[in-house]
Amino acid sequence: MSKKVDSYLLSRNFARAAQTFGTIKAGEEELYHPLLSSIESNLLRVYRTHPTRLNNHDMLDALHLCSLQINGYIHGITYDFGKYLNANTAPLLNALLMAIDPYTRPEIYAAAEQLYDLDTSDGKSNYFEIPVKCLLRIGKSVEFWTANRDRHGYFTMLEEYIGALVQGEEMDFAVIMKS
Repeated sequence: MSKKVDSYLLSRNFARAAQTFGTIKAGEEELYHPLLSSIESNLLRVYRTHPTRLNNHDMLDALHLCSLQINGYIHGITYDFGKYLNANTAPLLNALLMAIDPYTRPEIYAAAEQLYDLDTSDGKSNYFEIPVKCLLRIGKSVEFWTANRDRHGYFTMLEEYIGALVQGEEMDFAVIMKS
């Protein structure tokens, strides 16, 4: 089944993901650190290649597209991202997927299949719970830095806090077992 994406579907799916999977609770961030770190490192690598072109709005769109891609995996839906997948959102979406997606990156699949049944909807849902919580947390961070800095605020914050640690071009990933 293929479904055309519109702005309502994007925003509704992201909100629904929070209801379905929950969010990272205050004080529990450390449990998610390996995956959050991998995602943010990948995003910073991409931003460094296009610092004047990419902004927080593109980042939010990429997060919404990634969430929708995950929804598609779980429910067997192929989404037509249409105009939402463009020169700005595509590299950011790829950076997100390279950190979390077993269907984009074979190394993640090999690790995840040891812990989760990736052939069933329930198994996929169990696997993606942690990555979705991380995406939601990053979304909150992007919104915060947009409101408190400027249209590049999230990426500026990443550069300030983890920039010195992010070296090379190879995309990071992590697989965390759900407790």
